[in-house]
Amino acid sequence: MQGNKGFNMEKQNHTPRKQHQHQQHPPPSIPANGQQANSQSESRARRGGPPGPALDEGLTIDLKNFRKPGEKTFTQRSRLFVGNLPPDITEEEMRKLFEKYGKAGEVFIHKDKGFGFIRLETRTLAEIAKVELDNMPLRGKQLRVRFACHSASLTVRNLPQFVS
Repeated sequence: MQGNKGFNMEKQNHTPRKQHQHQQHPPPSIPANGQQANSQSESRARRGGPPGPALDEGLTIDLKNFRKPGEKTFTQRSRLFVGNLPPDITEEEMRKLFEKYGKAGEVFIHKDKGFGFIRLETRTLAEIAKVELDNMPLRGKQLRVRFACHSASLTVRNLPQFVS
């Protein structure tokens, strides 16, 4: 291996890299009487969650940061079909339902038929929304969330009544 000048095992430095030390905070102390556990349990029950100790109480994830590098936004692949909608749902209500998953680019609701479409910013966010909201009860109805079929449909709004 005399001719190979680029790689020499003897000259490589295999010392571990210096790690930055972060301050670690001790976990919050839990009183012996269980008072904190009860308040967490009551808090979860008020929000509609099951009673009991909350393990993920302090964990929050900003789903809006779930973007792959170079991922295109507001594409056909990020469009969701939402079925079994209550007949009185509004566009604003639908946007609020999906706001956790980022900004909605397009919302269309066909109230008479009980379905609608919503386009989210990325495919990844749409996948997360589909998993979390499918079969969710909304005013006595189970929502159906699926990826919309790729089609050449076009929606035109705000036309005068005499245009057909």
